Amino acid sequence: MLKPRGRATTLIELMIVTGIMVIVVGAVLVFLIMSDSSWQIGQNKLIEQQQARNGMSDIAGLLQYSSPNWTDFSGNNYPVSLSTGRIDFYIPVFYASCCPDNCPDQSVCIDAGGSTHSGDEISALTKVTYKIDPNDSSKLLKKIGISSESVIANDIDTVTFSCGCSGCSAVNDSCPVVDITITTQRETPYTLESKIALRNQGTTIASDVEIEEPQEGEF
Repeated sequence: MLKPRGRATTLIELMIVTGIMVIVVGAVLVFLIMSDSSWQIGQNKLIEQQQARNGMSDIAGLLQYSSPNWTDFSGNNYPVSLSTGRIDFYIPVFYASCCPDNCPDQSVCIDAGGSTHSGDEISALTKVTYKIDPNDSSKLLKKIGISSESVIANDIDTVTFSCGCSGCSAVNDSCPVVDITITTQRETPYTLESKIALRNQGTTIASDVEIEEPQEGEF
C-alpha cells in the first residue's frame, strides 16, 4: 500500500513566513541604526566637550601669568584688553634661571644696555591673543608674539571674555580676574566657564624691556 505524501506548502504559508522574516530583519536593522545613531551622538558630545576643555586649558595656562596692566618706568601701559570673542594680554619672559653667575654663556644675562640681570627679572613681554577666526567662526585661534597663529579649538559656538568681579567694567588691580565662557556645538550646546586670577599685579618693568607683538592690525 502506498503511503500518502506530506502536505505541500501553500503560497499563503510562504507569504506568512516571508512576512515574519521581513518584520524580524526590519526590527533588527532599526535597532542597529538607532544604536549607531546614539553612539554617534555620544561621540559628538564627547568631542565638543573636549574642544571646550582644550580651549579653556590653553587660555588659562598663559593668562594666569599676565598682569591686569603692566607698566614701565616711562609710563607705558600693557593692559589686558577684552572685546567680543577676543582677549589680548602680555606674559613675561624672564632672564635665564642661571643668571647672573652660573650660565656658561653670560650674554644671556645682559640686556641691550650692557646691564647684567638675575633670573627673576623680566627680559621681555610677549603679547598673546585669542580670538574667533574671522573666516570660520567655529575655530578659536591663538597667536603668541610674532609666531604663526594656530587653532586651539574647533566646534566653537561662542566665546566671551569679561572681568570676573561683581559690578566690574574692566580687568584691573582691583579686579585681577578674567571670566571666560566657551560654548561648543557639534551635537548639542556644551558650555564651560572658568574664572582665571592673574598672578602678576602692580608690577613695574624696566623701560628698555623688549615688547614682542605683531604689527598693529596684523592679527
